[in-house]
Amino acid sequence: MFFGSVKKRLGLLLLLLAACPMMLACLWDRDTLATEAQGQMDLVYTLVGWVDRYPDEYYQMRLERVREELGKHPEKLDLYDDAGVALDRLNRSNEAIAVMAEKKQQIDQLPEGEEKDTHQYRYLANLGTFYIHRWVQQGREAREADYTDIAHGEKLIAAAIELNPDAHFGREKYQLKTVRWLMPAYQAKLLGSGDSVSLLDMLDEPDPNKAVEGLTGLIRLGAAWRSLDVHAAVMGALMQRENSSLVLLANLRMKELKANGAESIHYDPDVREHVADSGRVLLRNTKPVEDWYVAARKVADARNLARRDYIKERLDLGQHPDTHTEFWSEWQEPSLPAMPSEAEINDKPRDYRELLTLGVPASVGVVGFVIGLCWLIKQEKKAEG
Repeated sequence: MFFGSVKKRLGLLLLLLAACPMMLACLWDRDTLATEAQGQMDLVYTLVGWVDRYPDEYYQMRLERVREELGKHPEKLDLYDDAGVALDRLNRSNEAIAVMAEKKQQIDQLPEGEEKDTHQYRYLANLGTFYIHRWVQQGREAREADYTDIAHGEKLIAAAIELNPDAHFGREKYQLKTVRWLMPAYQAKLLGSGDSVSLLDMLDEPDPNKAVEGLTGLIRLGAAWRSLDVHAAVMGALMQRENSSLVLLANLRMKELKANGAESIHYDPDVREHVADSGRVLLRNTKPVEDWYVAARKVADARNLARRDYIKERLDLGQHPDTHTEFWSEWQEPSLPAMPSEAEINDKPRDYRELLTLGVPASVGVVGFVIGLCWLIKQEKKAEG
């Protein structure tokens, strides 16, 4: 999907037209949530907000221990990564970047070989991520006034992937393409114009399964757990797979994120509008999944809160997972509610009323497109006059 000047408006109209068959492909049918979720529970957990997070005290305690140990053993390169990530999680990006400079001094002293390559990769990947996070943490006005940090981060991530393309199961390539999607200079170079594309188009991943897996990894293992942009791309990939139940879960999660203030961080206002509106899909018989989502979200929120309290209680006792192997011995993971086992629809063939349900949105979309196209032509004629 392209967005740009007049093309932007036309692109949005084309989006509405193209969305009709896509929405119809996502009708609730016999493929139930339980069926679609088989072998994809990481995705289901992600879409209900069941994501492991750690309190600030966890990272602060790790940071204090690591700094003390580095004072005695500056040659232990893994500790620089621990310190840098802890600082980044605490939103102390400048200090995290400084720690990586210290690690670079140690890396330069290593002989050529596998150990040096491993630490060079980690250095590049972490430092690039820290620069990107520092840029993202700014407000929109500051971000769009200066792309220096994200541009530097993009180069570092690209170098890390070149050094080790299979690290993190290839997740970094999705991070890199997401970063490039946020850079107007890169998109201009890619497209040769001022147009923009959707994040899913930017990924250019022919296999929607790989796209879902890569994007889910950014949410579960990275910092995208509240990203409207990434969740919208996940939903788009699920639509390509025609997983109606999982599309609905992603749709419900997006609505919740938006209600809590999440918004696209893309520079193009038309792309931001597209992301905000991408949760509008036509689905039938959604109540079973909607009810399950509400119940699952309650369990997920209660679980996340209980897990945070469990961690804090043990941190207060001086325990930490890094140093106490029994840290998680008393933690018991709860279970998700039982999923709806079958779609609540008749086994009878669709009658004319169902055909009307399917046909009306498509007809409205076509009519709306024609009206919009006529309006655009009139606007262009006025401009020329």
